[in-house]
Amino acid sequence: GEILKGLAEDLKKKLLWWGQADSGMSALSQSAVPPSSIAEIFECAGTLLMLQDTAFSPGLDRSQCQSLALSACTQFLKERLDPGRAVSFTPMNSPPNSPSRTQQLDATESDDEDMTGIISELPIAFLDGLLEATTLYGVSFPIIGDDDSPASNGSELIGSFVQNNFDSF
Repeated sequence: GEILKGLAEDLKKKLLWWGQADSGMSALSQSAVPPSSIAEIFECAGTLLMLQDTAFSPGLDRSQCQSLALSACTQFLKERLDPGRAVSFTPMNSPPNSPSRTQQLDATESDDEDMTGIISELPIAFLDGLLEATTLYGVSFPIIGDDDSPASNGSELIGSFVQNNFDSF
C-alpha cells in the first residue's frame, strides 16, 4: 500500500511540475524529467484519475487532472515551437530514445539548410501534437453521467485549450 501511495504522490508532483510554467517546485525541477510525449502526460493524469476514489488518491479531482494535463500539453507544444530547441520531428509520440527525438540541433552549429528544413516541419508537428492532445483528452476523460453541460463534461476546457494553442501558433 505504501509503495502505491508513494507512486501516486510522485505522479502528482510530476503532473504539477509539467503543468505549471513556473511551478516554484525547485527541488523537484532539478530531478524531474520533462515529459517525453503527450501520451506520457495523459498516462500520468489518467492514472491519477483512476486512483481518485481509492485509499491511494493523491488528492486531485477530475477537473484538476484535466487542467494540469492540458497545461502540461501546452508547455510541451510551446517547447516544440522554439526553433532554437528544434528537434528533427517524428510523430510527437515517438519513442523517447529515438534518434530523431533526442537529437537536438543547435542553430549555430547546423547549416542554414538543416534549420530551414526543421523550421518548416514545426507547424505540422505542432498541429499533430494539438490533435494528439485533443484525442487523448477524449480518451482519458470520457463524458460520464447524464449531465451534458459543457462545464461539467470538460468540453469547454478542451475547446479553450485548442483555441488558445491554435491562436498562439
